[in-house]
Amino acid sequence: MFRLNRRGVRRPHKRPAGRSRRGLVALGVFSGLFLLPLAPLHPAVPTRRAASASASAIAGRGVFHFVTAVTISGRTAVVLGGSTPGYTFANSAYVVDKVGAAWHLVDTLTNFGPAGAWAKSAALGEGTLAISWFRLSFAGMAIYEKSGSGFHLVADFRLPVKGGEIGTVASDGSTVMVGAWGDGTGRALIYHRVGSAWRLSQSLANPAPRPGDKFGWSVAISGTTALVDQEYGYGSVYTYRQVGRSWRLTGSLHPQGAVNFGANISLAGGALVAGGFYGQGAYAFERSPGGWAEYPLDRYDASASSGFGAAVAAGTQAVRAGQVPLLAVGAPGIPIPNGPEVRGRVYLYTLEPTSPPVSKMLTAPGARPGDGFGEAVALSGDTLLIGQEMLPPIGSQSRPTVPTGRVYVYTDTSSGWVPSGQLPL
Repeated sequence: MFRLNRRGVRRPHKRPAGRSRRGLVALGVFSGLFLLPLAPLHPAVPTRRAASASASAIAGRGVFHFVTAVTISGRTAVVLGGSTPGYTFANSAYVVDKVGAAWHLVDTLTNFGPAGAWAKSAALGEGTLAISWFRLSFAGMAIYEKSGSGFHLVADFRLPVKGGEIGTVASDGSTVMVGAWGDGTGRALIYHRVGSAWRLSQSLANPAPRPGDKFGWSVAISGTTALVDQEYGYGSVYTYRQVGRSWRLTGSLHPQGAVNFGANISLAGGALVAGGFYGQGAYAFERSPGGWAEYPLDRYDASASSGFGAAVAAGTQAVRAGQVPLLAVGAPGIPIPNGPEVRGRVYLYTLEPTSPPVSKMLTAPGARPGDGFGEAVALSGDTLLIGQEMLPPIGSQSRPTVPTGRVYVYTDTSSGWVPSGQLPL
């Protein structure tokens, strides 16, 4: 699952001598076209060893400074983030398993890409974890497979894009998808597992290329359906369907009046939710025999500073009639110089065929202005994960010096969605 940071776009910079390798890095700020041949498709040798620690040694330590992405599948969750003060891009992927009623940190992955790489997004599906990563001058994707309580690296590809011009990833077990919006006008690459190896099976080109396009900014996949965002201007989401061994374009979506539509997308079964860049709204669709039907999403706070749509997730929820689509939309608030600080919120919507979307609003335990609750969201079954990160206003030179990153766990019960603790980070 991917979300865009409330601080907006940041640019890579040279780090001063003696500073940590994780600096302020931007995604999506390069304007030139950059096209390289695809790197050889073979598993890369890990350049750094994965670290691991027991939950008893980690739980409650309170040194997690930020969270950039959260993904969950079944009883396993992966969080991108880190614990170094003053930096806001991830160099670690924390693997957390649920054993009984408790969550335990079982692994910390740092061996994606070469030394000095930052993680942009992560996606977990049926035991396969994909992480898109980048450095100042190039980018790539690492693929891990579940092994016991942790994950082992099975492939690491360098992709034909510059620095931060890598998109999000999507995983559906034996299929992994990654956006490469910096490859010309953009493309999306689809990999399949063949035996024990991962191979590039198809490259989806921009269906309607224009200068400045960012086709592949965000991607999603579920079963035989795939989505690719073209994040430029008003934005569009292109829909694909798998036919045999190939993926075929079936159409495109763009709600009337939407701006930067599709910067964040999530797909589960026949339902999708898409957020706008920098929290510029969220939109829901459900597939029907006649195509994709749009569902309007109401919210309690329509202010420009709410950041509504900065993070999105799609799943399902059990109701009397069976399973219905469930959508989560984060509104963490956007820090504005001299502007009001707002409490972060997450909105939940169920899509039922006989009624408008039903919504519910969640706030952080002990909610306070500027708490960043809703920076990242992830859904799986009866579990909802919500990332929180407190950040200073845009333009501020101050950085958090105390731990502010958290991932809250909510559980669907007969009394509704209730908080059930935090991940041990």
